[in-house]
Amino acid sequence: MTDRNNQLKRRVIIGATCFADADAAIAMAASLAKMVEGEILGLLVEDDSILSYADLPFAKTLTFQQGTLQPVTRKTMDSAFLRDARVFERRLANAASQTAVNWSFEHKRGQMMPLLQSAASAGDFIFLGYQQTGIVRGEIIFIDFVGDDASDLLDLSKAIASEMGLGLHTVSLSNHEKLNPKTGVLDYLRKISPAAVIVASDNQHNLDLLDILETARCPVLLYMQK
Repeated sequence: MTDRNNQLKRRVIIGATCFADADAAIAMAASLAKMVEGEILGLLVEDDSILSYADLPFAKTLTFQQGTLQPVTRKTMDSAFLRDARVFERRLANAASQTAVNWSFEHKRGQMMPLLQSAASAGDFIFLGYQQTGIVRGEIIFIDFVGDDASDLLDLSKAIASEMGLGLHTVSLSNHEKLNPKTGVLDYLRKISPAAVIVASDNQHNLDLLDILETARCPVLLYMQK
């Protein structure tokens, strides 16, 4: 995590490996950036683990227009990432314009979390997108690992929920013994369908945001503690 103490603007950094995932987070991220008088950074990551599928001889992709299986190659994957990058950037620009916030966009190759962590600074927000499905979504879930230090983020979460017309449910780990940081949180999220998950954590909790993302199957927001 880099240090940007001299910078006034906080950033909401949207990380995704495809536009379909990013799109679920863009509108919420733009609203959040406006609330904190910050700016948005969109980051499309060509994840190494995804690219490795192109090296597998049995890897195929199903084309919906023709209904046929086609081999997956590096060339087709590179083309798909470029298309996603263009759509992601265009959608981000539109959302930023509607909320009157500054924005920027980057397209990088590597691994999602290391790239996000290297881009983020104290006071920034990391926003992981997840593709919307037909599942009816419920409330925003606020998961509090830090107690009193999370009061500002809780107030902000209430404002986000109000902006989206959704309820907010707070899960405090100090009051929920069954929800331990390693397994209990995931067990809880697995049983519900949240609209988004906001996590208040400090550097003492070794959380895997990707685990939370894949379990909750919705956008996940983490505030980078100072």
